[in-house]
Amino acid sequence: MEGIKVYTPDAEHVWLPGVICQASADGKRLTVRLDEVVGPRDAQVLELLPSERELKAFAGSQRALDLTDSSVLEALNAKNTSVESGESNTPSLPLQNTSESVAGFEDMILIDHLHEASILYNLRKRFFRQLPYTYTGRICIAVNPYQWLDLYSKQTMERFSDGKREQKPPHVYAVSMEAFFNMRQKQENQSILVSGESGAGKTETTKIVMSHLAALATNSNSKVIQQIIQANPLLESFGNAKTVRNDNSSRFGKFTELQFTLEGQLIGARSRTYLLEKSRVTTQADGERNFHIFYQLLAQRKNFPELELDMANSFKYVSVKTEAPDGEEEGDLNRTREALELVGIEQPLQQEIFQILGAVLHLGETAFTTRNGDVDASQLLDLKHFSVACRLLGVEVDALERAVCNRNVFVGREVILKPMTQDQAADCRDALAKSLYSKLFLWLVEQINQTIGVNTKGAGSFIGILDIFGFEHFETNSFEQFCINYANEKLQQKFVQDVLKTVQIEYEEENISWSHITFADNQDVLNLIEGRLGVISFLNEESILATGTDASFASKLGAVMENNPLLETPRLNKCAFSIYHYAGKVTYDASGFLDKHRDAILPDIKQCMSKSKLQILSKMFTDDMNASSDSGAAASTRGNARGSARSSSKKGGHAQTRRTTVGTQFKESLSQLMEKIGLTEVHYVRCLKPNALKSANCFSHNDIVNQLRCAGVIEAIRVSRSAYPSRMPHLECLKKFRVLLSGSLPPHQQNKYISDSDTEQIKTQCEELMDKLLPGRNIQDYQVGLTRVYFREGILEELETKRGWALRKYAIVLQKNVRCWLVRRQFLRKKQRIVIIQKYWRRHVLRKRFLELRRGVVLLQAQARGVSARKMYHVLKFDYCIVRFQAYCRMHRERQRYLKQLAAVRRLQGFWRFSLLRLVFLRKMEKEKAYKALGSKVAQLQMKLDRKQVNAGAKMSPSGSKPPSLSPSDAPHASSGGSDRGTIGSRGSMLNSRFSGTSGILDESHEVITALHEENEKLRQQLEKQESEIQRLKTENRTLKNWQQSKEVGEQVQKLAHRDQESKDLTYLAAIETEYEKLRAYICESRELPTDIGSITQANATAPTTGGRGSLTSVSSDKSLLATAAANGIMDQKSAEAHHLLLKSGARIAHAKSKVSSKGNARRVKDHWEEIRNYPPPMHYSLGSVPWKRLLTDWAQGNPKKLDYMTRWLKNVLDGGPIVSDTFPMGVELKYVTPMMLDGFMQLVIPKLAERPDIQVHVHTKEFIGTSMRITLSQLDTHDNTRPSMAGHARVERSPPLEVEDFQRISILANSNMSSSRMSASTLSLSPMESNSAISSGSPSSYQQRSSSIFRSSRSNHGSDHNPRNSFFHRNK
Repeated sequence: MEGIKVYTPDAEHVWLPGVICQASADGKRLTVRLDEVVGPRDAQVLELLPSERELKAFAGSQRALDLTDSSVLEALNAKNTSVESGESNTPSLPLQNTSESVAGFEDMILIDHLHEASILYNLRKRFFRQLPYTYTGRICIAVNPYQWLDLYSKQTMERFSDGKREQKPPHVYAVSMEAFFNMRQKQENQSILVSGESGAGKTETTKIVMSHLAALATNSNSKVIQQIIQANPLLESFGNAKTVRNDNSSRFGKFTELQFTLEGQLIGARSRTYLLEKSRVTTQADGERNFHIFYQLLAQRKNFPELELDMANSFKYVSVKTEAPDGEEEGDLNRTREALELVGIEQPLQQEIFQILGAVLHLGETAFTTRNGDVDASQLLDLKHFSVACRLLGVEVDALERAVCNRNVFVGREVILKPMTQDQAADCRDALAKSLYSKLFLWLVEQINQTIGVNTKGAGSFIGILDIFGFEHFETNSFEQFCINYANEKLQQKFVQDVLKTVQIEYEEENISWSHITFADNQDVLNLIEGRLGVISFLNEESILATGTDASFASKLGAVMENNPLLETPRLNKCAFSIYHYAGKVTYDASGFLDKHRDAILPDIKQCMSKSKLQILSKMFTDDMNASSDSGAAASTRGNARGSARSSSKKGGHAQTRRTTVGTQFKESLSQLMEKIGLTEVHYVRCLKPNALKSANCFSHNDIVNQLRCAGVIEAIRVSRSAYPSRMPHLECLKKFRVLLSGSLPPHQQNKYISDSDTEQIKTQCEELMDKLLPGRNIQDYQVGLTRVYFREGILEELETKRGWALRKYAIVLQKNVRCWLVRRQFLRKKQRIVIIQKYWRRHVLRKRFLELRRGVVLLQAQARGVSARKMYHVLKFDYCIVRFQAYCRMHRERQRYLKQLAAVRRLQGFWRFSLLRLVFLRKMEKEKAYKALGSKVAQLQMKLDRKQVNAGAKMSPSGSKPPSLSPSDAPHASSGGSDRGTIGSRGSMLNSRFSGTSGILDESHEVITALHEENEKLRQQLEKQESEIQRLKTENRTLKNWQQSKEVGEQVQKLAHRDQESKDLTYLAAIETEYEKLRAYICESRELPTDIGSITQANATAPTTGGRGSLTSVSSDKSLLATAAANGIMDQKSAEAHHLLLKSGARIAHAKSKVSSKGNARRVKDHWEEIRNYPPPMHYSLGSVPWKRLLTDWAQGNPKKLDYMTRWLKNVLDGGPIVSDTFPMGVELKYVTPMMLDGFMQLVIPKLAERPDIQVHVHTKEFIGTSMRITLSQLDTHDNTRPSMAGHARVERSPPLEVEDFQRISILANSNMSSSRMSASTLSLSPMESNSAISSGSPSSYQQRSSSIFRSSRSNHGSDHNPRNSFFHRNK
């Protein structure tokens, strides 16, 4: 058995793959080495997932198993994988699949060893390969990947639109495609059953299927498709809620019929709901929430003041223990209202819906107390919420109060009003709230069906999509879980029947006899639940009795079903019972079964609700009363026929009228559903939830196995493989088990593929092989089909065991032969070495003997030669001496000759080396002499030139100079030189000597210059190279400087353009103001109006008090007053109109001036701050409103800790706390402020902080960079004693600061036609550079071109006085 790959049971991870590395003789004690499993490879992900980290750590470890251990047997039996190994009836471990691919099996029906462990690891492998869909025959299993994969694009839809399922990977589109094409081709209705537990993705899968069907329908009426698609989120808002397992869990079952024409066009849809969880309206478990619509309504309670939802901060029916992130699960009420309008529900009916929802919330706030100290009577504690609920429901307060706090009791023919206790009244209130919501939900479904549904005659066929809750098994299971599991039992029966049909078809295709096979069914469980003496019958009987309780129901059920093996009654809990479902044993707590089963409100409440002013309530409760009266009449008729003497009890009570209970209604609706599904071709989609962490990197084995059992997949596979659970292709069977025979296949057939020509031959060989391996077996043990061999449970495992032992035996034989060969090779090597050693030893012995013999022979020869030598010695001695003498003489002569030649060679070499060195030395000496001669010549030339210059200067001196004095010896020569001849001769000799000296100097200079020229050429070449390199570096430096200068110039150009635009706007506004003043003066003079009418300064003075748009509003009010004055004759009509126009124009110009843009966002914040501090506006938003949340979210930049810190800090500052304290040591500094954040800061934060005189705001900006703004807050020192006294008085109005740092005052000429003395009264603030550009471009055309830019600014300063104390902003560049 060693080497067989198996799965070993594990308490935590269910199954672990491994290889048997050691086994006992009887095969009951095994040692398994665990293999590595597929999982996440990221180390950070493994750190967050302990289960995956533990699985990875198991790889390579060994585990000992004892198959006789009770715990191991219990694990094997509990997992439905206990395999009996042949005839010995010893359990064995499930085998791994040897033909598994890298991505796993796309269709698990093709798995060789099909059991729970192989299915589990096949799904795990595909999950981590991001392949969520897997087939099991015609069933599609969808594992929630918890991430959006690229599997639902238009290209994928088009790929699954040809009606062919083959050659395509598993996908839920294949299910919808197959259903659509079967409907069109077979003209047969189809059904798609989507099941799974909460959070497995049923709702999303239903949406995907419906969208694909809508795409396949190719319908031209897009409105119908839009209505059908929008109906799903609408029902989710009213029927989905947040649970512990899922944030958007469907709390109702739904069967949607998509109606198609015969041509395949989608024309409508109808929906039917099942078992809405009404108890969630009044009570929710820990960590869960109410239906989404309540949270949508409360999020926009300010838009519905008539509902008066602001009376309470929280409602008892709405859980606030668990916060949903950003409200994404609940959705938006605006989208819900759009969906309501799309399905045909107008505004009046929408208002009634919201009134019913508000009334349900107010009913939850009502409380009851004892009436006048009587504990058996109750009354309302406070009528505030109750009266609001009655008003919203459209009923009278007294009538509903009487119906809630009292009930009618029939005694004979009399009706007695009996008060209810405080608890009974609270239960009646909760029952009313649940009934209101359930009636509203049913009415909404009916309205949707009336809008998007069509008559059955008009629809050709339909595709039904069932989105229903999966099997549920909790710690505490109540009536809802009982109904849900009952529905799953019915669906499982249909599922098993369809699977059996598939198995039977497969057996018929393989030509296998299956008439002897019996399949298990869950009909016994259904009889236990819905039979004549089933659980529902006992519930109906106990509900009729006035004294019926939950405990009596459980005890009667246990007593009657005592011998039923499918039902148990716990000994320690008398109010509970257990049922063995197909997915396992479930224990139900019977507490509350009867109340939920009856689910009836008092008739008085129904009567009161039927008289409601709301159309929805009056219709629904009237229909309910009519249905109850009809059923009551029918029940009374049946009772009279049987004898109604039992209707009255001994206590004088009146028996209740038989009503249709919830269990009976659910049973009937479920029977209708199964009947309708039975008439269709059913397709199955099973959704699985991989883990409870909602992680895309975790695969929980326990959760998956439980869901596979609850979804019936394991049970269906067990049923499908109940006859022959193991199967194998013919050729694989031959290759695998031919080792059990003495012979094997021929060599030419070992690697031959199956083809049409050799299929029969391979089948024949398989039959012969099975006959030899399993002699005496019948068809109950195995059958050979057309393409596969089918084995009964345990047969294939027996063959695998035999194969393992055979391989072990062959391995032993092979090991024996290998060991023999190894030992023989070792022996031959030793023998060879021994022979070599013997050879060398023999050689040594023989050599030694030979050497001794040779030594004796040599001695003998020596003696003989000695004798003869001595004889010849005397003869040759003389000759020998002469020869030796001659030899020495010749040697001496040759040696002398050799020494002479050696000395000559050495002398010749020395001379040659000396000649070479001398030549080099002489060359160097010549160069040195040349350099020295050149230097001496230069020096001589310089001396000669100096001497010649001195002599030439002495002879060429002017006549006025005194001649030098002569010595007495030179006097005769001087006197004789005075003659002409002497003078001429002396000049000629002087010229000749000068010419000869000059020519010699020139020759020497030419040589010097030539040498210097050569040296200069060399230096010049080096200099040119250095200059070219310097030029290149200068060019690069110049390029960098040009780029830097261009960048700086661009920034300056932008800055100048911005300032130029502002100056032009201001210039144009000044021109308009000047023209307006002239026009106003003319109108006032011509119409005899006051000179200050319409003055801009007056408008500026009134603007702060009215605030922006308010001034225009005051103008409109003045217009009405002027019209009244004109009508009374006080002022003529034209004067009134002129007066109004002047006021309006002045207000508009003042408004435009107030909108002139300031310098940057910092100035905007500063102006807004001063305006708010002087004229605080009313606040429209509270600190917890949506604008504040958005502003704080932008500030926090997605960091939840930062968001919480800033929320608490801002609330502390706005409540009067310090900016920096022990609780908030860091304060707040806003970085990277965007324009949106700046607007929120100006609209929300500044009006609040303006109330704090001790806060100073700093705005840090950079030129032309709006997103680099930072806003910080600091607190001023409050040492001034006058400030506390001023805080108690009313707010002192502060004038805005005067802008003196940004602009200079200049005046602009108002009109070129007027004289230069008339200047404009209005002045603007411009810089000198900007004023020139403004005056140059101040033509009317330029004013008109830039008029639109003036009115884009948001705020401006009001007033011109500057108060340093009012300046709370410092601008830092």
